[in-house]
Amino acid sequence: MRRRRGPKLLCVSEIKAFTLVEVLIALTITVISLVPLLHLLVTSISMMDTAGCLSRATLIGKAKLAEVIAQGYPEIGTDNGNFENEGNEVIFEWQVSVTDALAKELEEIGLTGLRRVNVAVTWREGLGQKQVSLSTYVSIDQVVTMTALEGKSTPQQ
Repeated sequence: MRRRRGPKLLCVSEIKAFTLVEVLIALTITVISLVPLLHLLVTSISMMDTAGCLSRATLIGKAKLAEVIAQGYPEIGTDNGNFENEGNEVIFEWQVSVTDALAKELEEIGLTGLRRVNVAVTWREGLGQKQVSLSTYVSIDQVVTMTALEGKSTPQQ
């Protein structure tokens, strides 16, 4: 005769599962590996913000430089102001300075009427201050050429 078997009862020693110690070790390894990844994420976000501010400052500087050059032969002096980004706490301060470019080498080759235009854009980042500086030289001959194309023959001063 066959004997009918009932449901098999399992003993605690026969159960295959993770122990509390194994689970704690796995969580510890996971936490230890996440800390460098979070640091990498924070560093990446900070570098993206720095690159964005540098790009905006360069664009502001180029716009101010083009604005001065578009006015013709620039007057000697300085001008400054600020530019606030909408939705951003960063305030960009700019300063335009125009000076005579005096050098003996330039006078020897007969190049006179040369002016240096310098645009500096500064902003606060963290505890420090960053700056982008752009420079170019403008000649009175260049202005005459540019205005001659517009139908004028006299330099603007």
